[in-house]
Formats: sequence, structure tokens, C-alpha cells
Amino acid sequence: AGSALGHSEFTASARKEADGLWGRFLLAGGIPSTVAPNGTATWYPQIAYGIGPIVEGYLALAEVTGQRRYAVFAGLAAGWFLGNNPAGVSMYDEKTGRTFDGIDGPSPVKVNRNSGAESTIEALLAIQKATSNPDAAEYLHYRPVGNQSPLLANVPERREYTGPGGSRLVLRRGPAGVEIARDDQSVGDNEVAARDAAAGSDKPSTPITLTYWPAANPVETSVANRLAAKWNQEHPDVQVRVQPLPAGRSSEEVLLAAIVAKATPDVSSNVSSALLARLVRAGGVVRLDNRVATSARLRERTNAAMLASLRLPDGGIYAFPWKTNPMMLMYNVDLFKAAGIGPPRTQSELVQAWHKLARDTDGDGRLDHWAMWATLKTTWYERFYDFYPLYLASSGGRTLVNNGKIVFDNEAAVAALDV
Repeated sequence: AGSALGHSEFTASARKEADGLWGRFLLAGGIPSTVAPNGTATWYPQIAYGIGPIVEGYLALAEVTGQRRYAVFAGLAAGWFLGNNPAGVSMYDEKTGRTFDGIDGPSPVKVNRNSGAESTIEALLAIQKATSNPDAAEYLHYRPVGNQSPLLANVPERREYTGPGGSRLVLRRGPAGVEIARDDQSVGDNEVAARDAAAGSDKPSTPITLTYWPAANPVETSVANRLAAKWNQEHPDVQVRVQPLPAGRSSEEVLLAAIVAKATPDVSSNVSSALLARLVRAGGVVRLDNRVATSARLRERTNAAMLASLRLPDGGIYAFPWKTNPMMLMYNVDLFKAAGIGPPRTQSELVQAWHKLARDTDGDGRLDHWAMWATLKTTWYERFYDFYPLYLASSGGRTLVNNGKIVFDNEAAVAALDV
């Protein structure tokens, strides 16, 4: 906000909190169980959406100030999701995308293994942002050396962290906050660069890593993992990291939150076409048909008629269909037989059958038995399973949107609702 609005005092305030309170967390060896100025130790639950803002705040400061240390600190803070916490448990499951709600305590320290939408979204966004920043990603698996210091009075002046392969990172309290006193990653990179330069060779380039959010169900997540593993084996220069969403979560709501947080994945394969235009307006989706390679492939494999239905009002194509979800109806054979109705073969026969099945059983003049059961859930996509298929059948395939306007008031909509 300080950078976007031109208010340097906002940035100064953010740095004060990051260099003060958050810096003490890092020197303490993790988020302690106390925030009292007098040093009194008081336990409070640690939750995913208490960690996410710290990670995003550090990364925002790294971008605004250009100081690498803030990105490093973001990686250390994001480690909470991967086991750098009082329970020593990875709160985020890389295989399923599930994120536990938090850590309770103090005796015993235990994980709250519920998994709410807020926890899941916060973890996905924080990890996505951290892994997208090379400096932060290097330190996700670093762990503090020594015991945590829960009392403010006992927070040390220095704290060492160790990473994979024994790499060391030493933080110390400085005049302007926490500083990096030693960083084997940084030193190692410089030494390798110097050695390569002396030998007249180029340092191997770091592979491109793409984050992929597949559909939020176990079967498609498993398929995505297998395909990504095969791709990664055959394409060492471009790697795909599958980051699944937990089953039962709406990937659309997570994507909207990711756009706001500027933590979108590179690829997602579970976006409803009904929501695509909204994602485009939010600035979170890249146009595909104006890219040379993609455009050439489209000309090879499709034609103008096939692509027409994919174009948004601006003429652009932002997503490609790769699967369909046919809606199927099950019917009660005994009820149909008792009413003298055979299996309907057309939409009009189906509507006629339903009108015969709807009846008033208590004689009060009002229908109390209906032909079709529909869920009472108000979630937006539930209507794709009841109202919308009936509407499309009644309207001859015409959608609810005509020339950019929603047209509910028509015979097809009445027919769909009347069953």
C-alpha cells in the first residue's frame, strides 16, 4: 500500500513491525507462545491464517525495499506450514493439499487436525508466493538450532538455522532489525560462480518451475501427479510442481483469493467456464490465442467454428476445455410404474411425467409431493446439477446469457422451475 499509494509512512510502519515483532520471532526460533511486553509466557493457538500474513508481508517488503533478507525471512516463516512449528508436524499435506487448522497447547502441544477453507487457502497462497520467490524458496526447509525462546527477555541476539545438506544461516539483531550474519546459500552461489568464471564455463541454468493446480478430487490429483512425474523426467529444463486442492474445496474461490493475493498458479485445470470471464476481469488469467506457438497449434488441431464458443466478448481465448461433466438423472422405477409412466425419452416426455408425479396427498389444495429432489444448498455451482440442465433442454440449448445480459424471464426457465 505504501508503494502503490505513495505513502512512505505505510512502508516505514510495515518495516517497523517486520524488524521488531516478526524479527523477534525469528531470533526466538519460531513463533513463541508469548507477546506480553513484560515477558509473561502465555500460550495462544497458532493458526494458518496467522502465519500467511507474515509470509506475504515479508515478501511485499522484499519487493518494495529490494532487500533480499526479507525474502529469506519469508521462507523461514513459511516453513511453519512444512514442519517448522512447535508440533514438528507438516501442517500442509503436499499430496492432498489439505492444511490443518492449527496447533493447540500448551500441554500437550497437539495439532488441530480439522481443515477449514480459510486454513487451506492461506496455506496455498503463502506457499505459492514463497515458492515463486527464489530467495524465499531456498529457506522453506531450514530449521532453527537449539531450543525455542518463549520469553521476550530470553530472545538471543543470534539464532542459527540449518538447511538441507547442512547449510547454515545465522541471524543476528542489528541496528535496523534482524540481519543475516552468515548465509551458506549466498556464499556457496558466489563461490560456484567464481569457480565457473575462472574455468571459462557457464553455470547450469536453473530449471523453470511451473505450479499446477489440478481438480480438487483425489482421482484427478493422482492422474496429475503421474503425468507431472513423467513430464519432469522427460523435460529437466521445465519442471511441473503439482499443488493439489483438498477434495470438497471450490478451486474457483481459491483462485479468486489467489488473484487478490497475487499468488496465482501458472496452470489450473479445474476452472468453470461460467467463472472464467470474472477471473479475466480480475486480471488473473493470461490470454492464450495471441501467443505464436499456441496460435500455431490451434490452427493445426482446430477450426474457427470450434474456437468460436471459447472466445470471450473481447475475442480472446483464455482457457481450453479438456473434460465435460454430463449430468445424469436417476429415477424411481416403482413410482413411475405406479403412475403408469414409462421411461421418458425426450425432454417433453420428462416434463409430462414429472407433472403426473407431482401431487397433493393431504387434500389442502397445495402440492406436497414433487417429482424431483434437488439439494437446498445455495452454493452457486449446485444449480448446474438441477436447474441448468433442465433449462438448457427446455430452451433448445440457449444459455441464460444473451448479448451480455442475463435472461431468466422466459418460458424455458419457467418450465425448468415448474418441476
